Amino acid sequence: MDPLTKSYPMLTPYQFASNCPISGIDLDGLEFFYAADGTYLGKYGESTTVVLVNDKLVKQISTQQDGVTSYDINRLGKAREAGLSIGLSIGYDLGIDHSDFQTLSATAYAESSVGNGIEIKEEVFALSNAIINFKKASGNTEGMGEFLDDFALASSDGNPQFDKFLNTSAENRNGTFMQTAAAGALNALSGGKDYSNGATHWDGNDIGQSGRKWSEGLKFSESSHDLLQLGNKSVPGKTYWYDKKGNVTGTRGSWDYKWQSTATYSGKSKGGRTSGTTFMKTTDEYKNAGNRGF
Repeated sequence: MDPLTKSYPMLTPYQFASNCPISGIDLDGLEFFYAADGTYLGKYGESTTVVLVNDKLVKQISTQQDGVTSYDINRLGKAREAGLSIGLSIGYDLGIDHSDFQTLSATAYAESSVGNGIEIKEEVFALSNAIINFKKASGNTEGMGEFLDDFALASSDGNPQFDKFLNTSAENRNGTFMQTAAAGALNALSGGKDYSNGATHWDGNDIGQSGRKWSEGLKFSESSHDLLQLGNKSVPGKTYWYDKKGNVTGTRGSWDYKWQSTATYSGKSKGGRTSGTTFMKTTDEYKNAGNRGF
């Protein structure tokens, strides 16, 4: 129940969702507020959930002095309360706890080329897209928090950039590439543009060396995706039909490549080093042969 219920005794306790609590959630009526560009605006009360505030309202609560922008979070909170009284929303409730949101942003940040001194917006956006796509494609039924904890452990364990992100306060991420990583997470969670083009996986500069997906067979959908000019690597495979005794009765399907690229983003550091990420998904041939599609 919304904690502001007592202030509006004439209204239903579920007014925050226009009396439709099944289709709209509000974990505690108190939130962390972000702009679409990843700017952390502040929090109102003992916050847990993340709200993406519309650009018009962001402008209304912002002031500039000596080149520094500040946001009137109390005004934003009051606008939220006023909106509740008539069933209006001031933004998009992402339905994710702030700690989980930070884990998603930190994972994308750590997996990007930022550790090599290269900041690529499209790359860090695509990483958040791919993480969310993987959860959907895998049929993972864990809560977002549990899923992200497991994913971050496997993907970014020991990565100093992951710890750097989490050890930086939300306020101090503003104006840095960490803000861009937060914007990518907001974009993915709100159903924005998919910069990964449907990818569920990715590989970095080690794609042709220790990258597992290369050894399983990878086809570059476009020549521009082949960052290291490796060429396609065919690793044919087949699946079979079996009878009750385990005898092969026929070929179920075959494939030449398990993976296909969907996008690549790269850049060069000040020292001239190229770094980037190749995004990919399993091929239709691999899935049609009865294999799991990720």
